[in-house]
Amino acid sequence: MDALHDKTRSDDEFLELSQTLGLCVRLTGRPLCREQHERPEANLAFVPPKSEVVYPPVAVDTFYNRPSQDYYLVVSELVPYKRIDDAVRAVSRSGRRLKIVGDGPEYKRLRKLAGPTVEFCGRVSADELRDLYAQSRAFVQPGEEDFGIAVVEALASGKPVVALGRGGVLESVPAADRRAGFLYDDPGDISLERALLEFERQESSISAYELQTAALRFSEERFAEGMRQIVMSQSEDLTESFADALDVHDVEAPVAG
Repeated sequence: MDALHDKTRSDDEFLELSQTLGLCVRLTGRPLCREQHERPEANLAFVPPKSEVVYPPVAVDTFYNRPSQDYYLVVSELVPYKRIDDAVRAVSRSGRRLKIVGDGPEYKRLRKLAGPTVEFCGRVSADELRDLYAQSRAFVQPGEEDFGIAVVEALASGKPVVALGRGGVLESVPAADRRAGFLYDDPGDISLERALLEFERQESSISAYELQTAALRFSEERFAEGMRQIVMSQSEDLTESFADALDVHDVEAPVAG
């Protein structure tokens, strides 16, 4: 939170302005944070003409890179819409190694589908998770996510992403570097396996440093600064709105008598 200090306005004033957030949004019709990949069922009638996007904060500086071991990594709750079975089928068929971090109601079914190269790690500590990211070949996300903080954590570890090209991954994977994300259009294990093959063809030319640099836009410092700027902007807009509504120059003085 260091980015919130050493500013013209005090922290107390910033907190006070933050507490008026709901009022600012109602009066100006501008939400502070709005992802560009709206869900289809969202109320699109409220989309403002100009949206400010502030990405959720991720402690990217706590992740690190290590030489890759011969495994892919999934970090997810084991529920149907995550499509972890696509990853299990793809690697079991090809003999690739896969480590799955997470637990959930799909565990027993996935265990039955899995070949001998699939390892279920269950829930792990934060330190263990960072180490798993750091030593993986790539992060795999077979399902659609709203944002997908795990994708950012993988990039912060210098690891590319192999994922279904829908939802939040289109925001979190830098479009300028095609080797950061190997995305596929159609859900399913066959499409995922093709994306894994494409990643493996380019694996030797991928720069961990470039991926880690790209992840910095999701840092806690960037989030704090972005929120400060938007809250201050909302405050100024709100002040101007009130001033326009209460402009005494537009009110005729009462006639005496």
